[in-house]
Amino acid sequence: MTFNSRGRKGKQKKSITVTSNDPYNPITKLSMSGIIDIEFDFVSSNLSMGKVERNQTVVKTAQIQIKNPANTRITGIETSSPMIKVRLLEDTDISDNKVDVEVTLMPGLPPGRLSETVTVKSNLESKPEAKLRLSGLIIGEFEITPLSIAYFFNDSAGIVTDSSVKVTIVNHNDAVPLELVEISDPDGYLKIEKQTITAGQKYVLVCNLSEEKLPDSNRHNGNILIKTNNPVEKEKEISYRIIKRK
Repeated sequence: MTFNSRGRKGKQKKSITVTSNDPYNPITKLSMSGIIDIEFDFVSSNLSMGKVERNQTVVKTAQIQIKNPANTRITGIETSSPMIKVRLLEDTDISDNKVDVEVTLMPGLPPGRLSETVTVKSNLESKPEAKLRLSGLIIGEFEITPLSIAYFFNDSAGIVTDSSVKVTIVNHNDAVPLELVEISDPDGYLKIEKQTITAGQKYVLVCNLSEEKLPDSNRHNGNILIKTNNPVEKEKEISYRIIKRK
């Protein structure tokens, strides 16, 4: 038996089912467990930065676990964006074989989902680098919630769930009223109704899956396109999925 430990950390449990021609025990289940040592890696491979305004600075801390600090040196740090600053905290107590890493999001990241990486390099041939994924949402001049929606249907029963989804758009710039100039689904599967809650500040989009036109494929990915009067964010997209259930 071979176990691929790539990307796994800590305690792991697996089970194997063996089928044989034994008339008394035709099926046997084997349960196994073990602990994967972390030689040099982030304790958690993801760091959530939460909701961040575009001109806001956010600082959070992650930890790197080092099995043998005496033989391990950190040789470099790289980030996927110049708007991300990273430093090792010098006062970290490594008695528990962990090093604190401070991650700072600088103002100026593009609005939308945050998907960046931090790479810390070491002198170890067996583990030359540790990667940390940064997740979150950068809020620009206005906020759209949610940014992704899904619909489910089957051929026999028609639409089975969530045929109508509401999307909220909130303006965060009081000095510049927000106008939704155009809202469309280029694929034509959605009927979209705009409701004005507060003119220039808050809108709701009621997005209905059309019963007259449904995709032939089992899964369709599309986008709702929104054009605005905002000079910084003139166009935005909301992704949607239509999934056929059997």
